[in-house]
Amino acid sequence: MSLLVITIRLHHACPLSGPVESAPGLRVAHLCHRGKQVLLEVRGRDEARAKEAVQTYGQQGGKTLFDDPGGTSAMLSFPTCGCCNTGLVIPSMERAGYLYLPPTIYDERGETYEFLGSRATDAQQVLRDLEGQVQVSTVFVRPLNRLGGEEGLLVPTGTLFGDISPRQREALFLAMSRGYYRIPRAVRTADLAKVLGISRPAFEALLRKAENKLISSVGPFLPWSGPSPLPSEPGASAPREERKAPDLEPTA
Repeated sequence: MSLLVITIRLHHACPLSGPVESAPGLRVAHLCHRGKQVLLEVRGRDEARAKEAVQTYGQQGGKTLFDDPGGTSAMLSFPTCGCCNTGLVIPSMERAGYLYLPPTIYDERGETYEFLGSRATDAQQVLRDLEGQVQVSTVFVRPLNRLGGEEGLLVPTGTLFGDISPRQREALFLAMSRGYYRIPRAVRTADLAKVLGISRPAFEALLRKAENKLISSVGPFLPWSGPSPLPSEPGASAPREERKAPDLEPTA
């Protein structure tokens, strides 16, 4: 049996999507624990719009769990939610045999849902039955040709970048934007150091620290099916690291 992933974008009167539809650049991920609790991750480019949305959700009963120091993202919780149990879209699709794939995404284009099922025609019929209650703008159907549930795990950017200092972040962004990580490299660290007005060793130290923190943050979320990188027996020594010749780079 072939499985399909059905993506639906629509508009309907929803108090949780309302603060987002009139705020370009704002995006909210909605995770619902089967009606018992809601988590909203609010993210936007504009600090004022993000704070306004968070304030509106607070007036609706949302409790702020995390507020990013930059002011452009936050996480809130609501004690209950009707989307999965008494709402229009998710219960209707699940009664037709489709599995809801969270999160729901809210942005200025509307609400985006994903479902897993085996028949696209039945999904279209469910949406026709909802006409007058929801306004469907997009339906996209694709075959499920690879498993990616674990790779699709949501990881807050604060988890990945929170420990990187502003100066290290500046060095990392500069290296990425100027092509330092291309193959072959498009720029030397000496040139990047000049942009920041520091020495080459100082720039490379910033870059190494940023890379180390980023890799350390990503590591726990990487799927791994190979041998354990740690000694399996007490007292066993770690394998000797192979020594490689250093990368040579032209000097300034």
